[in-house]
Amino acid sequence: HEVAICTEEYSRETQQCDNFECASHRKRGEGDVELRSRLATDASRAALRRYNETKHEQELRLASSAERSRLKRSAENEKEKGERLASAAKRARTRRLASSERQELSHATQNHLQLPYPNENESVVREEASFR
Repeated sequence: HEVAICTEEYSRETQQCDNFECASHRKRGEGDVELRSRLATDASRAALRRYNETKHEQELRLASSAERSRLKRSAENEKEKGERLASAAKRARTRRLASSERQELSHATQNHLQLPYPNENESVVREEASFR
């Protein structure tokens, strides 16, 4: 591939070389080796530069892709963490609510059993509550 680029560059530059010195060098065969060497070196450098630029652009695309993936994973992790915290908070609220309801029921039952009951129906309820 680089050889084709070098040959193409050489052909282009030799066609563009219209001044007397270049023309006389080509006619006499002088400078052809030097000119070809310089053109090949320049073309090789240009090809290497294009290759490096392409490689760098590819690395940037990969890096940005990796960065997007990392950010996406991070966002997913944060979302999962938030969901876990919300779930834990909900469980804690449920436990507190159940605990407070048990305490209220316990206090109500204790208070109910300690009250003097003037009529018979309430004493039956009191006895049933004590068996439970």
